[in-house]
Amino acid sequence: MLAAVRSLLLPCSASLGLLVGGLLALPAFTPRKVSADVPTISADSVKPGMKGYGLTVFEGTEPTKFDVEVIGVLHKFRPNQDLLLVKTIHPRLEKVKVVAGMSGSPIFLNDGPTSKLAGAYAYGWSFGNEPVAGVTPIETMQKEFGRPLSPTLLPKAGKAPIGPAPKVTPKKASLDTEDPQKTAWNGDPGGYSIESHVKQVSGRLRPMAASINTPQMVDTPLMIGGMSEQAVKELATLLQPMGLVPLQAGGAGATTPSKDAPLHYVDGGAIAVQLMRGDAAAQATGTVTHVVGKKLLGFGHPMMEVGATHMPTAIAKILWVLSSDQRSFKIGEPVRPLGTLIQDRESTIVVDEDIVAPTIPMKIDLNGDPTNPKKVWNMEIVHDRFMTPMWASFAFGDAVGVTLNDRRDASWTLKAQIKLKGKGTLKFDDFGVGPAGVPGGMAFFMSRAGLALGELMNNPWETVEIERVDAQLDVDFARNTVRLRGAELLDNSVEPGGTARVKLTLKPYQGKESTVIASIKVLPVFPANKEVEIEVVPGWMVMPDAAAPENLDQLIANLQLPELSPKAFVLQYKHPEQGVALAGKVAPKLPTFAIDALKPTTGTVQPEGVVSYVRSTTDVGGYAEGTSKVRVMVKPASK
Repeated sequence: MLAAVRSLLLPCSASLGLLVGGLLALPAFTPRKVSADVPTISADSVKPGMKGYGLTVFEGTEPTKFDVEVIGVLHKFRPNQDLLLVKTIHPRLEKVKVVAGMSGSPIFLNDGPTSKLAGAYAYGWSFGNEPVAGVTPIETMQKEFGRPLSPTLLPKAGKAPIGPAPKVTPKKASLDTEDPQKTAWNGDPGGYSIESHVKQVSGRLRPMAASINTPQMVDTPLMIGGMSEQAVKELATLLQPMGLVPLQAGGAGATTPSKDAPLHYVDGGAIAVQLMRGDAAAQATGTVTHVVGKKLLGFGHPMMEVGATHMPTAIAKILWVLSSDQRSFKIGEPVRPLGTLIQDRESTIVVDEDIVAPTIPMKIDLNGDPTNPKKVWNMEIVHDRFMTPMWASFAFGDAVGVTLNDRRDASWTLKAQIKLKGKGTLKFDDFGVGPAGVPGGMAFFMSRAGLALGELMNNPWETVEIERVDAQLDVDFARNTVRLRGAELLDNSVEPGGTARVKLTLKPYQGKESTVIASIKVLPVFPANKEVEIEVVPGWMVMPDAAAPENLDQLIANLQLPELSPKAFVLQYKHPEQGVALAGKVAPKLPTFAIDALKPTTGTVQPEGVVSYVRSTTDVGGYAEGTSKVRVMVKPASK
């Protein structure tokens, strides 16, 4: 029940309705010059009835004032953290209560003649009917300024990949800064799954509040641009357990600085964390709490609480605050890419303007439909062990879903390349066929290239740097399949070393039935009077023999093992002798004495037994589908 509640209502930055009009008549607040010596007030000094103001952007890029009044202080709300309770007073906030995207709005309280920074607007209550918010104390947030970066966050020369570089020489973020315990996939190499990864990470990050009557962190609105409604629904399933709520709002695709965009962040200004940008884009929107030099605090709670990280950020422009009974939220877009999210902690996010986050360029070429209005898509996706496979999948899936959305018979091939720094370029071929067009959504992730991204980013041995991803999809609007109707053994028995012949009856889609003779040699080592079971399977179902990788190079080698043609049927049977896998290598067949010799006498590392197959292939001209089995008897050899 709690999950359902949380999916419908955003506690402190999304709520119930919005008073339209009135804001344009209010004067915009002129941001103060920020510095490290802006006076602050501690939670211990906050008293009920104290008044002050907050800053947030309702429209454009300039923060606007709203009034606040202190209700009280919740002591020990979290370990080493209190929570200030305030009532917000503003014509719009009286109606909407709270708005997604206001997280981080700085709250100033009047202490005598001086207005002092108290903290960030960050918490609220589900089903709340009053404009009451929880404020994270500024002293809790400021502690994160002094948190040391990961030792691998090295100052390297770099430039912003999109838009002009800052005037200062930026530092380039290293790729191994996130907390591996929080975002890493816990599983064996070679078995990566995006579904299991999501379940693991969501169980570690941002647990649900114990009750709807307790203050809850504001879910972060994730503005989606250039994606279909179906893609947004699939994203919601994956990301909402981690506090990211995808909203199909458009406007997230801006990639170059706007002419009138501010040059730097200001207190109360809007900030976007860009997870993907370009022809399709996604940005997590919030508010800047306090700027000190080239660093800032924001949100007043974590985005996902992954710890040290490296995600690109941008100054954002708010177009409007959309009123909704289900969820009110700010609609905005990035107007100046600037800086990197370097800390994602329990009480705040920390952004550094002088660091340029690594991103992965991704290009998608779509061929086969002359009426397609957009044949080339270009995006940049965040470089992160958890986020990269997901966003690459949705970037590809949505490009396909938006442009090649004919629901008719289709066959397609996908050629993809993943360029790894220092490791060369990995190449992958995939295919698909079906009656309802080319699938979008998570289809790319189920491809060899998509699974490889997950495996590479989450390998347990080395940090990898993916320099770019390229994909080419070629579509033929026809169902080019050949179905196996049946298999018939032409020789009931064969001598050891002889050849077994199998007649395959094939039925092309919308074609005439035909037959083809396939054959496979029966090894001489088979004893007489033994039956051999021969399987008939499509080539794409046959997995190459591979040992469990023991280092990154072996994983890469496994990912590049050649696969059999998807337009062929394979005859195969199990080899009578056992094979072994050891030290990343596979010996498909060994005599018993050789296997015994490999067993250690002074240790416990045993070679793994593997089943190897004898195979032959028969091309059938279309994508093979269907399986069958036949049995042949090995007769005594003739004298």
